Amino acid sequence: MINNKKNLEDYVEIFSNIYEFIAVIDIDNNTYEILSSSLFGVPIKGNLVEALEFSDKLIHKEDVNVFNNNINPKYLRKYFEITNKNSKEIYYRVLIGKDTYKWFNTVIIPIEGRESLFLYLSKVVYREDEIKIDFVKKFEQENIDYGIDKLTGCYNKSNFYSKISEKLLNNNDKKYAIIRFDVDKFKVINEAYGEMHGDNVLIYIARSINDYIKDIDMFLFGRIGADVFSIFYEYSKENTDTIINKIENIIKEYELPITCSYGVYIVEDNSMPPSLMCDRAYLAQQEIKGDSINNIGYYDDDLRLKYLNEAQITSHMYKALQDEAFEIYLQPKCCLSTRKPVGAEVLVRWKNSNGGIINPNRFIPIFEKNNFIVKLDEYVWEKSCLIIKKIEEELGIKMPISVNISRNNMNTGDFVNVLINLVRKYDINPKLLHIEITESAFAEDDKLKKSIKELRDYGFYVEIDDFGSGYSSLNILRDIEADAIKLDMNFLKEEVLSEKTKSILISIVKMGRELKLNIIPEGIENEGHLKYLRNIGCLIGQGYLFAKPDTEENFMNYLKKSYKNQTEFNHIVDLIRNKEEYRIEPVEMLNYSKYEKFPSALAVFSLDENGTLLYCNDVFLKLIGYTREEFAKIHANRIINIIYKEDFEQIKKLKRKIIKEDVFSVDLRFIRKDNEKRLVRVNAQIDNIGNKKRLVYCNIIEK
Repeated sequence: MINNKKNLEDYVEIFSNIYEFIAVIDIDNNTYEILSSSLFGVPIKGNLVEALEFSDKLIHKEDVNVFNNNINPKYLRKYFEITNKNSKEIYYRVLIGKDTYKWFNTVIIPIEGRESLFLYLSKVVYREDEIKIDFVKKFEQENIDYGIDKLTGCYNKSNFYSKISEKLLNNNDKKYAIIRFDVDKFKVINEAYGEMHGDNVLIYIARSINDYIKDIDMFLFGRIGADVFSIFYEYSKENTDTIINKIENIIKEYELPITCSYGVYIVEDNSMPPSLMCDRAYLAQQEIKGDSINNIGYYDDDLRLKYLNEAQITSHMYKALQDEAFEIYLQPKCCLSTRKPVGAEVLVRWKNSNGGIINPNRFIPIFEKNNFIVKLDEYVWEKSCLIIKKIEEELGIKMPISVNISRNNMNTGDFVNVLINLVRKYDINPKLLHIEITESAFAEDDKLKKSIKELRDYGFYVEIDDFGSGYSSLNILRDIEADAIKLDMNFLKEEVLSEKTKSILISIVKMGRELKLNIIPEGIENEGHLKYLRNIGCLIGQGYLFAKPDTEENFMNYLKKSYKNQTEFNHIVDLIRNKEEYRIEPVEMLNYSKYEKFPSALAVFSLDENGTLLYCNDVFLKLIGYTREEFAKIHANRIINIIYKEDFEQIKKLKRKIIKEDVFSVDLRFIRKDNEKRLVRVNAQIDNIGNKKRLVYCNIIEK
């Protein structure tokens, strides 16, 4: 150790014949002075940071950290304090000439009484192709052996844990806590500013905290991961707040805006391994990671139970999939007029070994976190294809089934091929497998738009799920090609819908109609919901008013009770399809001109005593043999005038029937202008407007 200026001059004189480069570096003041030679063309005196920037261009990229770490005051002071050595050697490669690297040996000697001053003696020792990497390995091993983190100068992970164990052994009667924290989005800092700047952030934090705690015996501080630090201390709420506030003040003073997230674990058992303490602090930290408001998480019993549940779920999930313990449940999508099922959404439940059901809220978030949801998705899709096939084979009904796609699957990019291969495998029309994708997923992933187009081009029916739950609904309607939107159930959370909610719903329905998107409300739970949704033009809906999710077996029985045969199902589907295709609307919304191309006779008339005709197309006029002007002049637009008198009894039955039902079919005879009778099948749907009932849609087919 050099102890005075004369001593330093003597060293320079002695070593100038041995070393090609001799310099004194003042780390605290960021200055240097070259005492002998200037191999690298650096000024004799100057700013250390500027010199380091120059040296970074000359030092081999694999050795830059080795060189820079040894200009870290905390590291050097700890090294000489712990080892009790008088010098330290490092080895690194320097560019000499255009493309030749030579190994340098640098000896670092502390100057007594001046903690910030170190003497650096450097010389060329070997060419790169002759040197053995053992020198570098020896350097790294020294850092491990002495328990010092080579970058920051604080305790490394192993030594930090060892110091905690030692403190607990000597002070077992005290209560302790541990804080784990890291730099938010540290990888972004590395990518944007370079790894050297990222290292500077860590060095700055470590140096500042070390300066704060160096005289406080109750604190231990270590770096336990890439950008992860930990502080072990005697617990009190005041100490916790003081430490975190200090760190927050430290990072606020840094030249770039950086933030940290903290996890706190209050040690309950002093015999617990320090690594487990840090793990629990990590779990607490993960709970608030990414939270823009709260950046401090505390480990408690609720969190412990949560992670115990997660561990239990994770340990059984593969076996459950293998044993087909994931059971398919189906919730019907129903025609709002007939209340009969015209589709279903597939949901999944986990049946445990005791026969109990595990709610999806318990396992789906865990599966999304560990990516097992991708396997479960594919399992559910295949089961759904089998159900579609089974319904068709046993009941003769081609019923569409909706399945969900998790965000994890969207990120794989292969889900389109998986779905296509499944419908091919089971020979299913892709239009029968409806694909539900949440609104928020569209907002976050432009690549998804391409995948959706591929699905629709192949023939799949795509629904935007939970529409209205996010912040980008209107953009989605503009940007995404879909077939339907499912209104988020929160729209119907009011038992009696407010005028504001009604206005929002009718606006969405009108907008969907203009964009040729079918509107499917979820969460229909009472008659008031049903009547309003039906009146504003919704055709299909889903909710507990119709049926709760149930097992495949019970759903099949429900279908058998709903339909006597395939014809009944097809009639309901055709009715909805016609209204979808031609956008039949509530009376006050009708724009009659756009129904002129309807392929069969179409009439809209009121259900007053005379059945006043509100609208008809040319096909209907051809059927009855009148022009519009003739029918208005001769019959004053009264439908009742052209119904055969013997069929009036049918009309009376019809009036009784529509009290209970909003969709019906009836056979009648019309009397044409030429007095010829025509037998027709009238397929009709009633629409409720206020306290009155009007026939909104009447599709008339000649028999």
